[in-house]
Amino acid sequence: MWEGFAPFKVVAKSAAATDIAAFTVVPVNDGSDNNEQTIDLGKLNLTAGRYITVKTDPEDSDHLALRHYSLYSANTDKGIQFAVRRDNRNEHYGLVSNHLHDKVEVGDTILLSAPAGDFELNQDLVQQNDIPLVLMSAGVGVTPILSMLEVQVNANPKRPIIWVYACQNQEHHAFDTEVSKLLESATNVDKNIFYFDAGQILDEGYLATLPEPADIYVCGSMPFMESMIDGLMKLDHGVDNVHYEPFGPKMSLEVS
Repeated sequence: MWEGFAPFKVVAKSAAATDIAAFTVVPVNDGSDNNEQTIDLGKLNLTAGRYITVKTDPEDSDHLALRHYSLYSANTDKGIQFAVRRDNRNEHYGLVSNHLHDKVEVGDTILLSAPAGDFELNQDLVQQNDIPLVLMSAGVGVTPILSMLEVQVNANPKRPIIWVYACQNQEHHAFDTEVSKLLESATNVDKNIFYFDAGQILDEGYLATLPEPADIYVCGSMPFMESMIDGLMKLDHGVDNVHYEPFGPKMSLEVS
């Protein structure tokens, strides 16, 4: 990996959903960072579920700002890939998310830290086919969950996979094409999609249908997380079998 923040060039930017931008970046490696680090993508061993930290200098701020964004792939063939939801809900203006959506384009350079975090797959269960993998997310919380799906399918496509995703509607359905392609490569899949606008609610009634035992991973907003974790605990899914990470501004800092 690398120390501190290193410059990366944006080589691709696309819409993963109506309010989510997907970025692909590659290291600049021209000595422009203070440590003159050389980053070899081919030697990076990324872990699905982790996040990078972006350091930006938004026009609307007098300070540098840091934010965490989850990797949506652990594959570095194209570069490092992460996604950003535009955060303008409930009268809140997301300083960094709006900057990345509106100002950062292909060819621009941004500063990234090395991936970090402890939200990751239980590697002891990846190769077996008795305990199913349950991947549950809402909105842009799908980002780290997608990277876990990629790792599982590439390592062992025969393991039973239960995919559970909830969002507002089709326009807000993030990475639909990417998820569908991966699920088509697996041999034992139960896919469940919930659109809130259509009255499709992911609640304890659905959670009660999940098998026991199961290896469960959950990511989404705090209200979603609280609802899912509370429901799973009521249904006696052991705390050691439920892994989760709340999606949100994991770090909201300003640096002078």
